[in-house]
Amino acid sequence: MAEADTIPVRIVQLNDAQALEAQLIELSIVVKRFLSCIAVSHVVDMSTTCRFIV
Repeated sequence: MAEADTIPVRIVQLNDAQALEAQLIELSIVVKRFLSCIAVSHVVDMSTTCRFIV
């Protein structure tokens, strides 16, 4: 997408409650992705550690 001349967007009118709901949903997606990345790196670290211990 960085090389694209245009990107798809959607403009909508939101009231405060709708905007807050959209922000909370987006934040939960970001947190889930972050936590899954942390979990994957932790499992990799543990498997590396276990290999050296065994």
